[in-house]
Amino acid sequence: MNENRIVIIGIGALMEKLMPCFENLLGDDIEKNLIATTADEGDVERKRQIFPFEIVVGDNTYALDKMRPDIIVFAVPPQVAMEVTEKDLVPYYEKCRAAGLKIPVLYVFPPRPAADFYLGKLGADLEVCHILPNVILSIGGKKLENEGLNFITVSDDSVWNEADRETLEKFMSATGHCIYLHPSKVMTIMTSGVGVINYAFVLETMSCALKEAGYDADINTLAEAARYALSKYTGLKVTSDVPGRTCLPDEIFEAVSGFTVKYYDGLRRYCSELGLDDETAKEFVDRYFDFYLHFYMSEPESSIKGLVASQTTKGGVAEKGEIVYRENMKDRLYSVFSQIGKKTPDDLFYKEVEEYILDCSKQVLAHGASMGKKR
Repeated sequence: MNENRIVIIGIGALMEKLMPCFENLLGDDIEKNLIATTADEGDVERKRQIFPFEIVVGDNTYALDKMRPDIIVFAVPPQVAMEVTEKDLVPYYEKCRAAGLKIPVLYVFPPRPAADFYLGKLGADLEVCHILPNVILSIGGKKLENEGLNFITVSDDSVWNEADRETLEKFMSATGHCIYLHPSKVMTIMTSGVGVINYAFVLETMSCALKEAGYDADINTLAEAARYALSKYTGLKVTSDVPGRTCLPDEIFEAVSGFTVKYYDGLRRYCSELGLDDETAKEFVDRYFDFYLHFYMSEPESSIKGLVASQTTKGGVAEKGEIVYRENMKDRLYSVFSQIGKKTPDDLFYKEVEEYILDCSKQVLAHGASMGKKR
């Protein structure tokens, strides 16, 4: 029987956030079946006070030899991933093969290098995946149940058996639902996700414009209305903090609903045009949009701004999306919503919304591609 012995190589902030995954898989055996390593000697004592398992400073070989893991969780910074692989993982996998042991499954968290690197270094029979995890485990003080999205990328050249795939899904189920992506579709998901994250800017603009028009509509209320409209449009079954119609006047509710639906349509068109199959596109956009609207309807404005800021790396794709929004949609949206009560948004405006988010996503994609070419 597989006891799911695990070694974490690189227990930093991300792994601390994902500790429910380890607890979910190992249960009461976490102390004896998990060893973690860290290069951060200055923070190791704090970690040892928090966690019941052994934490080793700088000696990956010791941890691997002692635990003989079924799973290696590889969470080092991207800039040292190749070096640590060659220095520590290659010799260990060679020892496993020489001793006739089952080679460990590899869960990779740094986004680069690609799976081909690990397959080339550690063997073509390696079961390896890249994981982009959900790290929001509660909203409005309530623990989430299978609501967040974890993106799992498996190369065509890495063939997994069913038992190991089930173990992976059990591991990640503590933080949400798993969506499998082909490596060629990762950028499609990331760039369409920018539009969802940046919906916080849309809600902020709507709120400011409506105040000018004499309405009191805060971001939370607008987000709840948007989430309600989206659930009715997509058919997604919402199970936590089920949104209501809200007490917004009809003219505002209809405008928020119309904007949200056309924004959603633009994202779906974008995914389709980039070749993402319709089932995956719908599952992703439905769940991801609902997830962020749930956060935006339930958290204070300071938390919303903090979340968006944490996703917006300087020079990155999310920042590019924000720039495009401010240049191409913010003023138009403000103008339309500040006139609600006097003038109803028309079909031309909603068509502009769909075309805007389609174009915005394409600009974000082009920006991401140009980043990849920089040396």
